[in-house]
Amino acid sequence: MQWLTAGHGVVHPEMFPLLKDDADNPLELFQIWLNLPAKDKMAAPCFAMFWAEHRGGSQWLMPKLIIQNTRLQDIDALVRLQRDVYPTIAAWDRDRVVHQIEIFPQGQFVAHYNNVLVGCSSSLVILWDEWADEHTWDQITAAGTFDTHNPSGYTLYGAEVFVSPKLRGKRVGHALYEARRRACKALNLRRIIACGRLPGYHTLASEMSVDLYARKVLWGDLTDPVLSFQLREGFRYCGIMKNYIPDDHESRGNASLIVWLNPDYDASRPTALQVARTAQQEFFQ
Repeated sequence: MQWLTAGHGVVHPEMFPLLKDDADNPLELFQIWLNLPAKDKMAAPCFAMFWAEHRGGSQWLMPKLIIQNTRLQDIDALVRLQRDVYPTIAAWDRDRVVHQIEIFPQGQFVAHYNNVLVGCSSSLVILWDEWADEHTWDQITAAGTFDTHNPSGYTLYGAEVFVSPKLRGKRVGHALYEARRRACKALNLRRIIACGRLPGYHTLASEMSVDLYARKVLWGDLTDPVLSFQLREGFRYCGIMKNYIPDDHESRGNASLIVWLNPDYDASRPTALQVARTAQQEFFQ
């Protein structure tokens, strides 16, 4: 079951994940629409997915997954989770996350599962032509401050996604990626570009180059925890970024460059951020 509060604006495609790859996935769709009171119509948009597991014939377990924009009260739990997920990589401090929210609140998301923060997705907007050559994570994100965010850009750049290891397999990562895709569409951005870790590479680094490793993942000969997931999410593999995160020893510092193209992008219209920036400039003239 999905619960959606449109609030002050959200783009929501009626797309449901396939539970079976080799059989039919029948679906019966039933919707109930509730008209919010006038005072609540501009509330912050929110999306929640309820996954039901049938137990004992009549008892249903319905854990609650909520994806929403990152709030200041989420930051402490977010930083703690990041430390747990990446124990060998320095975590963000609170001020850095506050700055990310201030710069681009529409691009920052967290996942709550049964009221516990279990995932995070962070992004910024860039002019891709400025960064198309090889770059590092520190360079393109300004060391995580997102001071490189450019409202004139057409590319949503995925800076970070992480999920609690305890919730892997619960489709939290899929929900965060879906939130990022919805943001891309709502802002009329051309694409999402990211550089993903290759955490499985270190086990085979002595046997093959990172380029061959990535190709074998594409061919289905190997499975990488991150790249394989991103391919299933509809991203296209574009190449390797070397020395992307030097401290990422599992990936040997490498990352896979991936892209998702927005099928709803309208080149005849400016992006929502460009419209907002123009209105702000005219207001202060």
